[in-house]
Amino acid sequence: MTHSTLQLRATMSAIRHPCLIMGQCPSNFEGRNRQSKMGKLFPVGCLICGLVGYVIMIDRVLVSVLGLAILASSVGVVYVKHINRSLFVELQKLEQERDAMDVEWGKLALEQSTWATHDRIEQIAKEQLHLTTPNLDAVVLVMP
Repeated sequence: MTHSTLQLRATMSAIRHPCLIMGQCPSNFEGRNRQSKMGKLFPVGCLICGLVGYVIMIDRVLVSVLGLAILASSVGVVYVKHINRSLFVELQKLEQERDAMDVEWGKLALEQSTWATHDRIEQIAKEQLHLTTPNLDAVVLVMP
């Protein structure tokens, strides 16, 4: 075999087992398995592949946990947006109610100023109490 063929085979084997890149995997790993510390079956003496398998398992768990976190976060965003919209609708209703009360207050203030004018009071005194302005002869001026 030529040097390039060996290099190609080493590259292809490294694709199947990443530990071959570091040169720490035995050449006769095919067909024999043993129990590792993590309870998974890995090739004999292939510590790097065992660690890679464990890392892949942790990555899957991590991706699952992160996926659930993203899902929970998105549900939280939808919930908060719903609450935000509900509160905004309530705010709009309260602002409309405030504006209506401001208009009513303006009308009542105008009505109060109308009822409190001197001409209105004089008119009620003449109509209901039959009061009249006295003649100048009937007016007595008292000096202190």
